Amino acid sequence: MTTTDQDRSISDPVGLITGLVAAADPSLAPDRIQSAVTAVAGGRAKTRRLAAALAARPAVLLDGRSPAPRAVGELLTALRATGTTAISAPSCAGCGKPLQTFTRKGQDWYCNSCEHRRAACAGCGKTKRVKIIDRDGQPRCPQCCDVDQRDPISVIHRVVAELDPRIERETIVSAVNQCCRQGGYQQKLAWACQRRAVTCSRCTRLAPIAAGTLTHPTCADCTPPQPGLTAPPAAAPTTRSPDDANGGG
Repeated sequence: MTTTDQDRSISDPVGLITGLVAAADPSLAPDRIQSAVTAVAGGRAKTRRLAAALAARPAVLLDGRSPAPRAVGELLTALRATGTTAISAPSCAGCGKPLQTFTRKGQDWYCNSCEHRRAACAGCGKTKRVKIIDRDGQPRCPQCCDVDQRDPISVIHRVVAELDPRIERETIVSAVNQCCRQGGYQQKLAWACQRRAVTCSRCTRLAPIAAGTLTHPTCADCTPPQPGLTAPPAAAPTTRSPDDANGGG
């Protein structure tokens, strides 16, 4: 993503998305693209995340492959509903099948068959159908779901209050409801906040923030090493002779 695209993803996200989609399919009229964007993204924050994700990898418009934010898959589906064939449908991360509807696991989307995969459960250790991915990113079977009785809004409020003690709970409630209203998504958001995870402005993966700015955070994989911060090699241990231990001589 260029610096110009980064700036436009903040100042003019709808215009940036419209331009990227039009470049992938020149037959689509701008007003149809903008209608699809508005229907999918809605709020300003989600539109900015969508613009940043598309600018980071515009090829997703043609290949439909994840990892990518959910909003990207929803936009692909909405654009396909307009009749375009140049824009790709979301492609299953497991089998590659074009999808009309999809299930998310992490940053990938899957068809129904691939979604019901089997793996070693992090709870019981048995190989069973995966029901959820827990707060540590591990698979769990239906009998070992990761139960978290805490209120996700309260968890997010505590995390944000560590950065800004003046933040009020009502502000958090409003912000969370703008990006996700379902309790399951709010719970995952709370877990991500506890891990200090954000969507990287370069690779668009959900990962712990390593550097960057508030509007352009970057993960460790996308953060170049800083010169002069390499730890010096450890000094070799010295061996004392018996004479040294006894005072020399």
